[in-house]
Amino acid sequence: MTDWTLTYGGVSVTLPLGIREFNEGADTNIDSFEQDSDRPILTVKNPSERTLPLQGSIYVSGQTYAYLETNYLSKLRAIHSKEVVVTSPDNQFDGNWILKSYSFRCVAEGASWKRYQFVLVLVQGSSHNAL
Repeated sequence: MTDWTLTYGGVSVTLPLGIREFNEGADTNIDSFEQDSDRPILTVKNPSERTLPLQGSIYVSGQTYAYLETNYLSKLRAIHSKEVVVTSPDNQFDGNWILKSYSFRCVAEGASWKRYQFVLVLVQGSSHNAL
């Protein structure tokens, strides 16, 4: 896969190794009302947000943890909970998304191979009010 880019205002992050895995999903908000001796009555309120978890690694050959922190992690933290413009490799997921959550895991393999594994969760609704 090629690059994924997340942009908010003047902050743009292009993930250097692409995405190892992504899973699109959605859910529906349902209320359930129990009945005696029968299945429950289900009331479908509305669909919930579209969810896109992205998993991968941040690694740049020969670079330090400080470099990765400055050029990737701190930028991703800065756009957390913001409406970001996503550019995906095949344009399938291009558009405005909210960066709902992130997690980073530091991985060291030998003295010179430093990387972070990440999970980014993007959500999309019919409209966004990110303040």
